[in-house]
Amino acid sequence: MRLPVGFLLSAAFVLGVALEASDLFVPVIAFLVGAIAIAWIWTENRTIVILGVVFVLIVTAGTIRVQGRDGYPAAPADILHANSFQGVVIDVPRQYPTATHVRIDLHEPSEARVWAQLPPFPSVDQGDRVGLAGNFTPNEKTSFRGFAAQRDTTGVLNADSLVVTGNQAPLHQRWRTLAGNEISHRIRERVPEPAGAFATGVILGDDGAMTEATRESFRIGGLTHMTAVSGIHVGVIAAVILLLSRLGFISRWWMLGLSIPVIWTFAYLVGMRPSVVRASLMLTLLIVAQLLGRPRDTLNAVGLASAAMLLVDPSFRHDAGFQLSVAATTGIAFGVLLVGTRSHWHLIWVVPVSAQMATEPLILYHFGYYSLVSPFANILAAPFLAVTMAMSILTVVSSFLSGILADALAIATWLPASAVVMIADYAAGVPYLSNDVQPLGLTGVWAAYACLAGFVAILFVFVGDQTTAEDSDFSLLYRV
Repeated sequence: MRLPVGFLLSAAFVLGVALEASDLFVPVIAFLVGAIAIAWIWTENRTIVILGVVFVLIVTAGTIRVQGRDGYPAAPADILHANSFQGVVIDVPRQYPTATHVRIDLHEPSEARVWAQLPPFPSVDQGDRVGLAGNFTPNEKTSFRGFAAQRDTTGVLNADSLVVTGNQAPLHQRWRTLAGNEISHRIRERVPEPAGAFATGVILGDDGAMTEATRESFRIGGLTHMTAVSGIHVGVIAAVILLLSRLGFISRWWMLGLSIPVIWTFAYLVGMRPSVVRASLMLTLLIVAQLLGRPRDTLNAVGLASAAMLLVDPSFRHDAGFQLSVAATTGIAFGVLLVGTRSHWHLIWVVPVSAQMATEPLILYHFGYYSLVSPFANILAAPFLAVTMAMSILTVVSSFLSGILADALAIATWLPASAVVMIADYAAGVPYLSNDVQPLGLTGVWAAYACLAGFVAILFVFVGDQTTAEDSDFSLLYRV
């Protein structure tokens, strides 16, 4: 199999960006140069040599692009020992029963961007001006994993108390806040807990309404991605839009054009998180390719979308959600290529197993735990996720039209959502298949992905590309 040139070149840039944070740039470049030389001696194919040289140059360009931009600027001296702060909330907050997590741009005592952990009350919205009392910890004294690893921040601000003094959000951000609150209210007033909290998380990417016990079950069972809006959520929306065209009410081409603004509206509604932006860019590329009559190549799409985001803002590479979504999508794409798409039924196990293998090194690095039960839990829960999301959307829409219809659809939402919660609880109770461990080091991450790359290369030699020309709108559920 020959990998798409677009994927190879964009992967070279992503590799260069990743190498900047390690001491492996020289060894990797030396390995690539050696491989090019061997390929030239073995095949005497000038095209391979030219492509290899271009690959090396792009890797170097990726490293140069991010040099000196480590994403974690030094903290101003004024805030190191301060206990009173003022600033503005710049993100859509992640609100939990015990704390709220969000980035804040401080302007007192000095200008700095911090990752803040706030008390749960009073609640805050994007654009709120806040006064805080607490303590600040610079990056060099915190772990660069999990919530602490937030791009562009100078450190972590643990606030003991806060006061909201106003809101300076522009109109579009206020609309997003109001829309999100209204959607959450209309679901949770009709869908009983804990299914209602899960359904809200599926649509808005906010698991804050879930209890600590339920979130822990999702973590142990490897199902936290279901409430972290990313590719599959965007894919569900696009697939539903495209499948509606088969009913014949509107031209398929109009549907294809309509799907792009709907996808980006949804991405904005959930806060334009890096993982969602990546998925939306991918879907835009895939839809444009279909409009132009070109093949919908997932590897090209994930490579180009990831490289474009890193080119515009290199600090995206520090976002754990972005890393995990890129790794999962790439792993799924290779898994589908190896197993094939002659039947969509086997994808029920191919997708979760491929995603688990591709993301496990990053999960061990960022969060320090493993979950061997995750692939099995995802095989059982994945069919219910799309149904939950579709029914949740219909419940919200119908609530503006008819209370009786909304209540009926809420039951249809509660059933699959409850099934996912039950699966998570069951998976969390299986002994020995999940546990917290010592976090994997950066060298270990590189070694793990080197082994995975070699394993996939060997499989392609012996198995080859098993894909067919068959395609469908359903494929958008696993393409992004």
